[in-house]
Amino acid sequence: MHSKGSPTASRLLFHLIAGLLLPLRTHGFCGRAQERKRDESRVAGTSSSLTLDRYAGAYENEMYGKLLVSFEEEHLVVRRHTAWVGDLEHWHYDTFLVRWRDPVMQKTLLTFRLSPEGKVASLEVEIEDVETFEAVAPVAKTGSHE
Repeated sequence: MHSKGSPTASRLLFHLIAGLLLPLRTHGFCGRAQERKRDESRVAGTSSSLTLDRYAGAYENEMYGKLLVSFEEEHLVVRRHTAWVGDLEHWHYDTFLVRWRDPVMQKTLLTFRLSPEGKVASLEVEIEDVETFEAVAPVAKTGSHE
């Protein structure tokens, strides 16, 4: 038995398996079309709202669990267990391009959302659909941003 609104065991299992497999999209025709559309939407000449180290933190999603964003060697790195590790490259505004270290995984965009106080409240990243991960804790700084 489960409480109302909580995922069932089979749904959790489906999303666990999908979460492991879906980022492994092919780079075929659809992948190239998506990349072209993404590239055309980029706004040149923008900068992030915060210094890079201020985006570092732990983020959590009910279905996918925890993502960690750390500031390493003058850039941001996102991790979701050992299988998903990606380097973040500023794209525009508070959006970054994730270049996954596993070459099979397709690049995707990750967008940080700020609170009215100017702190990171959440991030959005496309996994299966666009998924929101809420900020739960800052991560200790490992470098500096100028």
